Amino acid sequence: RDLSPFRENEREILESEARFKALHNASFGGIAIHDKGVILDCNLGLAEVSGYPVEELIGMDGLLLIAEDSRREVMRNILTGYEKPYEVVGVRKNGEEYPVRLEARNLPYKGRMVRAVEFRDITEIRRAMDEQAALKARLTALWHISRMVEAGYRELCDLVLEEIQTLTGSQYSFFGFLDDTEVAMSIHSWSRDAMLECTVGDHPVHFPIDNAGVWARAVSERHAVVIEDYDQTTERKRGLPPGHVPIKNLLSVPILRDNRVVALAVVANKPSAYSQDDINQITAFVNSAILLLEQRRIKNELK
Repeated sequence: RDLSPFRENEREILESEARFKALHNASFGGIAIHDKGVILDCNLGLAEVSGYPVEELIGMDGLLLIAEDSRREVMRNILTGYEKPYEVVGVRKNGEEYPVRLEARNLPYKGRMVRAVEFRDITEIRRAMDEQAALKARLTALWHISRMVEAGYRELCDLVLEEIQTLTGSQYSFFGFLDDTEVAMSIHSWSRDAMLECTVGDHPVHFPIDNAGVWARAVSERHAVVIEDYDQTTERKRGLPPGHVPIKNLLSVPILRDNRVVALAVVANKPSAYSQDDINQITAFVNSAILLLEQRRIKNELK
């Protein structure tokens, strides 16, 4: 028999498979083809996203690439044939969790119906969205302060305090200025909840830095200090006076001018860990707020 037509068909099939494989690996996301969760095929993108080599991914249960709390949602979408993009939490080989957008289709593959799914790591997209939201929140907070044209100095300090507490999602906070020698701090504002719940005999306005708690370390070290677990810290001055509100975690941010600490913003009891974003938010907002306060002071002196 003349085998030329069969050879031609075989060549076309091989070329088609090669083109498919090239497109498969050129995808910007990770692609997996699975049957009831078991990965039959995948591209290099999935290996890059997940941290697993392709050889390990083939035959693996695809749900292992999804964080445990998100697996039920993914399984439900597999069973119902859901085909719209949705976001869950993925998990890499090293255990790191990350935000991932999934989009899947049911399709025929080697004589059976399977499901192809694209994994898109959206960490950078989330970060950009978070930064945009943080900037918007900071601008809104500054707008609130700038509108208080007739407000008193104490009222403005209270508003600064309220805004940094909101920006970081903290339960308690206080805010004050240091003297020229950085020996003492004048606390102008305590958060409202702290004042209501604290049963310490008096609420001192002037704090000698040498006698202050761990939050004052930010003054000598000239950078933000984070205490993630206040109960477990072994620092010498961690103790709280009787009646003080309970502290779980704490962030103390110094505000510097000409290498001198001029103010200190302290927040505490955030439900999650404090991050560099919290430090950046407080620093940017308080610096801007201090400029407004200085303008107010100069205007009052001129009057």
